[in-house]
Amino acid sequence: MATPDLLFQLERRREQAIVSFVNQITSASDGYVAPSERIAAFDNDGTLWCEKPMYAQADFVFRKWGEMYFAKRPRIVDLSR
Repeated sequence: MATPDLLFQLERRREQAIVSFVNQITSASDGYVAPSERIAAFDNDGTLWCEKPMYAQADFVFRKWGEMYFAKRPRIVDLSR
């Protein structure tokens, strides 16, 4: 198990990497990105949706089930489309 000091060091390294990246793309350097070209994406808890694959997997499964259901029942009208 990691000690609190080690966890702090790891968290500090992550923070420094993010700050370094932001400084690199916002300062006049080889990695500069114009403000109009920058994109930032956030969600409610700070994670990316792909970090919680259940959402993407559930969406895929439900859509696939719908396709399979209506493929076998051509006379049923899909009102969701």
